[in-house]
Formats: sequence, structure tokens, C-alpha cells
Amino acid sequence: MVIKLKDGTEKTSKGKIASVSTDGTFTLQPSVGGSNTFSVVISGEDIKSIVGSISIEGGTPITAGTFDTVYLRAWRWVSATGEYGELWGTSPCVKIADFINEFKVGNTYTVKISGTVDRRLYHPEVQFVLVKKGVVLCGLGNGKMSAIDAGSFERTIKLTVKYEYIPEGLDGSEEPFAQLNEELNYHNPDHPQWDNNYGMIPKDIPDGTIMATIRNFSMVIQK
Repeated sequence: MVIKLKDGTEKTSKGKIASVSTDGTFTLQPSVGGSNTFSVVISGEDIKSIVGSISIEGGTPITAGTFDTVYLRAWRWVSATGEYGELWGTSPCVKIADFINEFKVGNTYTVKISGTVDRRLYHPEVQFVLVKKGVVLCGLGNGKMSAIDAGSFERTIKLTVKYEYIPEGLDGSEEPFAQLNEELNYHNPDHPQWDNNYGMIPKDIPDGTIMATIRNFSMVIQK
């Protein structure tokens, strides 16, 4: 298996197929000495998810939900229902299918995050989002946390899945992801009691600007 990382580099994991189940799950055994197996779920010719730590040739194992570096970038957003807000976000960075086989609205999941951040996050939250072809369609719930000081951190929260609104034209190709945000402000015209205002992105800072950096970031999602 050749694995292409986000920075464009490629890693190779060699080995054998240990077993195949009727639901399209392949259990793979890397040839690197002492390696654990990992699972790959296949749908047609596509890989839906990879579960477990992948041992690679001549390098550190690759584990779902772990990143050497992630960035929280400035984003201003407006929803189809008239909500709007501003935040710093990692963008949809963790594929939930790599941890959860059956992700359902109404279910509650435990999310563990850790890393080393270069500045204080005053209003951090983990958010589940529905994504199609790289575009966020809607939120699927969020879990707010106490402030994270600059330096090493570790947090565990519980988050219940819910549609913030149901977008039109869903065709089953959408996928749920998770991201870490620093919430700045939020407005809901139908429920003004939910509004908050912790600050704004300065007008001279464009969307996509890096506002904070997290090294050795990890997110694990469990039922």
C-alpha cells in the first residue's frame, strides 16, 4: 500500500492480507517486524476508511487522527438558514469513519484531543461537520471546552450528533469529519439567545490566515 500524505510525500507499507470479511473489510498484516494488523474498509474500488496504526517501511507508523502540524485559520461563514459567525478552525481534518463504523444522528461520542499549541485558545470547541467534495455542508454538533493555555494540552469531551440544519440535495456521498475551532462570534436570527460575541477577526486579516499552530496534534473518536 502506498500512502500519500498531505504534504505530498509518499510512504509504503508492505505485507499480506490476513483476512477478508463479507462486509468488505480487509485485515492487513505489515511485514515490518512486530507490526500490528490494521483494517481497510473497501466499497467498490474506493477505500472508505482505514482503522488502526499503519507500520511503514523505514519510518514511524501512521495513525489515523494524528498530525505533525495543524493550523487554525481565520474563517468567516454564513449558513443557508441565515446564521453567521467567525472562528479559527483546523478545517475538516479528521475522518470520523476511521474511528466509527456506524455514525448516527442522536448518538454521543467521546472525543480526545492533545497536542502543543503556540497561543492560548479562549473558547475552543470540537465540531462534527458534514462534508462533500471538500465543502462543508452543515454542522453536526459541537462540544465546548474550557480555555486551552499555550503549551501542551489534553482534553476529553462528549459530543452528541445532530443536524444544525438539513441541507438540500443529500445523495449519500457526504462524509462526516471533525475539526477543532476557536469560536469568536455567532449569530442565530431565530434563536438570538444562542448568540455570543467573544471577538472578531480584524478586517485586514483575510480568510485562511494562520492564527494558531498545533504540533503533534491527535484526535481520537470513540463510541
